[in-house]
Amino acid sequence: MTHNPHDQIHFEAPSLEEVESLLPKYHFESFIAKGGMGAVYKATQISLDRPVAIKVLPKEFGADASFRESFETEAKMMARLNHPNLIAVYDFGEIEGLLYIVMELVPGKSLYEKAYGKAIKQETAIDIIRQICEGLDHAHESGVLHRDIKPANILLKKKIPKIGDFGLARAVGNSESGGVIYGTPGYTAPEVLNSPDNVDQRADIYSVGIMLYELLTGAKPEGPYQAVHTHVDCDQRLDKVIRKAINPNMRLRFSTAKEMGDELAEILRTLSASPTGGLRAAPAAKKSSVNLGVPGTAARQTGAKLKPAAQPVTPAAKLATPGAAGAAPARPATPSTAKVDVTGNSTVTRNIVIIIILLVAIYVAQDQLSKRKERVAQQQEQIDREEAQRKKEREDIIAAQKAQYQNGNRQNANSGSTSPKPKPKPEPAPKPLTKLEALESLKDVLASGRRPLSEMPKETFYLSSKSRMLLYVQTPMTWQQADQWCRAHGAYLATVRDSADAASIADKIPAATTAWVGAGKAGRNLWAWSDGTVYANDLGLRKTSKLFYVGLSSDAIFELLNSKDKQPFVMEWRVDGSQPGGIRERLQFTRQTLNQIDPIYPPGTYSIGSRNFCLVYEPSTFAQARSLAKDAGGELFVPTDQTELEAVKEFLAETLPAGEMAWIGGQRSGDKWTWITGEPWSFANWDQNYPGDGKLVAALGAESSPWRDLTSSDRVSYILIEWSKDKAKFTPEQLSEDAANVNASFASLRTKAEQLLAKENTAREEQHAENIKRLEWDIDTYFNGLTKGDKEIQGKLLEALKTSFVGKERLPDEIENKGPSQKVRGFTSYGYDKQQRIEKEFLTDVDKIRLAYIRQLKKVRDDLVSKGQITASRAVEDEISAAQKSTKSFLELMGVE
Repeated sequence: MTHNPHDQIHFEAPSLEEVESLLPKYHFESFIAKGGMGAVYKATQISLDRPVAIKVLPKEFGADASFRESFETEAKMMARLNHPNLIAVYDFGEIEGLLYIVMELVPGKSLYEKAYGKAIKQETAIDIIRQICEGLDHAHESGVLHRDIKPANILLKKKIPKIGDFGLARAVGNSESGGVIYGTPGYTAPEVLNSPDNVDQRADIYSVGIMLYELLTGAKPEGPYQAVHTHVDCDQRLDKVIRKAINPNMRLRFSTAKEMGDELAEILRTLSASPTGGLRAAPAAKKSSVNLGVPGTAARQTGAKLKPAAQPVTPAAKLATPGAAGAAPARPATPSTAKVDVTGNSTVTRNIVIIIILLVAIYVAQDQLSKRKERVAQQQEQIDREEAQRKKEREDIIAAQKAQYQNGNRQNANSGSTSPKPKPKPEPAPKPLTKLEALESLKDVLASGRRPLSEMPKETFYLSSKSRMLLYVQTPMTWQQADQWCRAHGAYLATVRDSADAASIADKIPAATTAWVGAGKAGRNLWAWSDGTVYANDLGLRKTSKLFYVGLSSDAIFELLNSKDKQPFVMEWRVDGSQPGGIRERLQFTRQTLNQIDPIYPPGTYSIGSRNFCLVYEPSTFAQARSLAKDAGGELFVPTDQTELEAVKEFLAETLPAGEMAWIGGQRSGDKWTWITGEPWSFANWDQNYPGDGKLVAALGAESSPWRDLTSSDRVSYILIEWSKDKAKFTPEQLSEDAANVNASFASLRTKAEQLLAKENTAREEQHAENIKRLEWDIDTYFNGLTKGDKEIQGKLLEALKTSFVGKERLPDEIENKGPSQKVRGFTSYGYDKQQRIEKEFLTDVDKIRLAYIRQLKKVRDDLVSKGQITASRAVEDEISAAQKSTKSFLELMGVE
């Protein structure tokens, strides 16, 4: 898309009559809303009598061809979505330049209208966000990002949230076009603004985390994060969820919406209260109200939970005494039957008995009252102690808040705020970031050339008078992966300029470990560093025709490793902010050296004869890829013949990641496919069901490397660049000198071919002898470095191994990966691979001689036929047939083994 949603487009929403005249299949009933991206109407689909919502976009968007194409793609993606928490898409189209989309009509208000400025109960907020996560996860699983999640785009249908307005949606993994930035400020993830090409589903998760904070507190988070539970009464686990969802580092967020939804579901499950859906004003502070279970105003105010033990009730306890709770004393019952003293003192006796009973009752009542007073006193004393404790806690909290408030005023003295929000309780110190996490947080800053030295990982060290900044990274990667990762962070794999550098870097590498540094094979028998410096040969790197990269061991020894090996690595920055290791800088350096006898190609360059190939990671269109190749003084790869193509296939199988593609130099002109170099299109290697309707060609990194055609707007991650400089060890064109006179004898041509083959065979045998000698030397050097005990253990085995090849013309096939230790097995594997490479290069050279020989023979044959010398022409024809069978048959024909 070329339009930015934040651009101010003057949009006049069409009237109901206008849109109904354009879309007569719908009866438009009312206008719902209008925004910068269009207007929404309530309508009825007449054929199905179905209520729908129809959104129409400004005509400016419809006039943009790229936007229309993107709109159609996005509408089709959205129509595939089917989930109760997503608004369904029924149809879309264009009429008179007006783009429209037909959607499910959701009666009810948006979450924005329902909850703006309010704090929702935690159970309800959790349930809403949980359902939104489920809907988003379905969209993400279907390959669609929303890119504008916010409360205004969430509609509530009977407390069921439905995500709508996928008008900004795009496929997961697609890059933003033209640097366009989507979303709504306050809900937009940092990477959408800083690195829009890297946006994925975690940007939607960030927006959901902001919404959860807003639903719980009534406001979006601003400034440094303030824990939600310090402002509202909610489960503290929600802070953990929110912090993870809105982490500025996208790698530290939830990886999927489902992961976030599951965590919220678990919190909701453990909460005792069920969601009520009610809304309440955001509380200023938390309160508690607990019934104490004892009388008295003081007890009701404290909120302490005290429940005195129950006391047994005795008959005497029922007697009240004066002053006991303000009640009059109870009068004891008079006995119904009284004994009469025979001596006549019955009245006195009765009175005495009554007095005694009264005295006993008074005593018992006073005793009970005393005990009760004692209990009440104890209870009050306990209440007073707890109240004093609570009062002290409140005073401490108030003092802490006052200190934070005053500190906040000092820090924001110029902010003009007169009523700052209460400061949260101090949060525990965050867990320290790992080196990779720290670098990831600085990625954009480092890539821009800035060097925040104080924020770099503490393990960073310096070389060359602190002009170079280096860091050991223990995460294993292939050389290409490590190189890409370094370049994305403004760095490159470390260069080793001298033995002092090697010692300093090796000191940071753990014992018995080898780490990638920035040297790699760069054409035939040459090496190059990732920043363009040329020091490799001075450091003892041996010549080799195989594609290798360089590792540095903890013993400061260089090791040659395969392209698929995974090792830790050492990265390097220039403190001055320059980036000589950038891919364009490397290619520019190569261009400057092309006129030299031995040009310095980028690390990872592979040679086939006089041609050099480099696989470059640089996501680009075909036009951009070709421009980059030309800037490097090369061109996109064009296979000269089937032999060269097979060699490049082997190279791609080792270097191109599975599923990735690389641009090569073919394009369609009308109905014909041509090579951009003008070479004839003599063969093809199309993938199944290709070519289709595309315009360009790319090579797929599978073992067979089939070609696929793509469109001019497609972006491919890799570019296969070719540099051709005809400096072969022989020149088959020499045969043309003999063919200048087409009457030259057949014998003369064969003699010249035999001489060229003999020269190539001699060179081959010399390479084999050198390969065997080097393997013998490697084993002897290894043996001399062993301890006395190890020599006794491995000596006989090493001697037997040497016996199997010393003095021979070839290494035996069974020697591959053979030896008493891993290091020796590395020597034998390398020697065997080298032998295979020598043979392959020899056959390639032989094939060029064979093809040149056949061409010149045909000229001789045709000349003989034109002159009527039929018998002589038949002899030449037989020679041509024998040479055409295969390279092996040609060697037999020429007497070469």
